[in-house]
Amino acid sequence: MTLRVLLSLLGFVPTLVLGNGLLELESFLKDVKTAQGEFTQEVIDKNGKLIDGPSSGFFKFSRPGNFIWEYQSPYAQTMVSDGKKLWMWDKDLEQITVRRLKGSLPSSPASILFGSSELDKDWIVQNTYEKGNVHWVKLLPKSKDFAFSEVLVGFKDKVLAKIQFTGNLGETSKLEFDKVQTGIQFSKKEFIFSPPKGVDVLKVD
Repeated sequence: MTLRVLLSLLGFVPTLVLGNGLLELESFLKDVKTAQGEFTQEVIDKNGKLIDGPSSGFFKFSRPGNFIWEYQSPYAQTMVSDGKKLWMWDKDLEQITVRRLKGSLPSSPASILFGSSELDKDWIVQNTYEKGNVHWVKLLPKSKDFAFSEVLVGFKDKVLAKIQFTGNLGETSKLEFDKVQTGIQFSKKEFIFSPPKGVDVLKVD
């Protein structure tokens, strides 16, 4: 599992809300510069069958572009970005892939969490919904080359609670967040990755 499946709409009965979700999303993008928390993730196919997960781990970020996203179960994988390079470390395979961050983050769902606050630049806000006390915002990508057809961002009690996104083949990735804390002071050193000795490093342009 990689960052591309990091960050869908499936069976929701929409109840229109007067922009609550959108206001919360805009506030999240504008006001939340740093955060940390835990997550669980699963992927289902278009028929609702589980095809990956559940997996779990933790994250931390400092906008724009600095983040750690670490899967702890069932497999250990870590993604670290210092705003310039993205390192992906598969501990089981003892392999590291590194690529330039510029150009890849803005065109992915990860930009909602870790990128800048320029929502209108890459996304079309289609509508907002409420279900189960969660305020949802449905986003459509502006780029036709985007690997996902839509993204749903959910807030509960004004806190980021869920992200769901649907791939072009109909698969849906579901993320749920817990113990989210904002306004954390991070050291820049926390987002600097040093490859362990003896691990193969593959550079991708």
